[in-house]
This record gives sequence, C-alpha cells and structure tokens, in this order.
Amino acid sequence: MNSNKENTIKHDIYCILINSGNVLSDYLKIHNDIFTFSIRKIIPIPFIFKKIDYNKSYYSLSDDIDKLNSIMERAETLSNNKLCNANEIILLNTSKIHMRELLIVIECLMNICYKMMIKLNGNKYDMKEYSQDCKDYENIRYNYCETGELLNIQCKNYFD
Repeated sequence: MNSNKENTIKHDIYCILINSGNVLSDYLKIHNDIFTFSIRKIIPIPFIFKKIDYNKSYYSLSDDIDKLNSIMERAETLSNNKLCNANEIILLNTSKIHMRELLIVIECLMNICYKMMIKLNGNKYDMKEYSQDCKDYENIRYNYCETGELLNIQCKNYFD
C-alpha cells in the first residue's frame, strides 16, 4: 500500500514538471517569435512579411501566468504532503523556485510586449527604454536558466 502512495506522489511530481515544462515551451515559442532574427520580419513584401503580434503574445503570456500559478499551487500542496520524502521535498522546492523565476521572466516579457503594443497605437516607447528593458529581461532570464540547470540535475537523479 505504501508503494501505491509513493507511485502516486512520483506521478504527481512528474505531472507538475511536465505541465510547467509545457508552460516553458509556450513561453519559449513567444520569446523566439519576438527575438529570433528572421528576414521575414524585415522585408515588407506581401505574403512574405511576418509582423510580430505583440497583442497575441501578451495575452498568451498572461494565460501562461495563470497556468503557472495553478501548477505552483499544486506543487505547494504536494510539498506539504507528509508522505513526501526529503528528496521529493527538495525537488518540489527547486521546481517552485524555478516556476517563480519563470513567472518573473514571463512578466518581464509581457511588459515589453505591452509597451510595444501601446507604441504601435501611437504612444512613446523609445529605443533607449526598449534596450534597457531587453537588458533587464536578459539578466532575469540568465538567473532563471541557472535554476533550470539545477532542476534538470535533480530530476535526473530522482527519476533515474
């Protein structure tokens, strides 16, 4: 019977990690759509030119935040389960830190998308401010990636 409970916890941890990975994939797609160089973003030729849809990106990121908050709640609840062993609690705590950092990264990218949306509607968002926002965003992403590496190591150790 104890083995079933252990398998259930392991499955729950697996689902938390998979679901947070899905949010990460959504975020990375948006990040790449915005920042990856493409000749299609530069040449304004019909049927070739691909405009960045900051509005769509903003609302997709907002949905990702909602999903991530829900996943973080599940991770918090599970980490308080008395049946979790020390390794599981450490893994869940690292995943919660990683998800909080992903949340900050997503919020930062949302801010850039929002400012680009209002710029396209005639409001001011100069290159200096944009450059600083991108620099801040990259610094936050760097911290997030470091935690991701630690989480990957812990996952490998836990699931192997």
